[in-house]
Amino acid sequence: MEKNALFLISLGMVLFVLSANARTGEYNVLNIVTSLSLMGGGLALFFRSRKKKKSK
Repeated sequence: MEKNALFLISLGMVLFVLSANARTGEYNVLNIVTSLSLMGGGLALFFRSRKKKKSK
């Protein structure tokens, strides 16, 4: 479960980096929102799996 969470976080980070256009200096807001939601979901899964692992 932790591997899936870390994959979501890394995918969100890559999408966040690619959301900026270096030539024009503009950001794609839809990509930023999508990347933040992927990172948030990945963090939630990661902390939930760590909490389950500690309780065992």
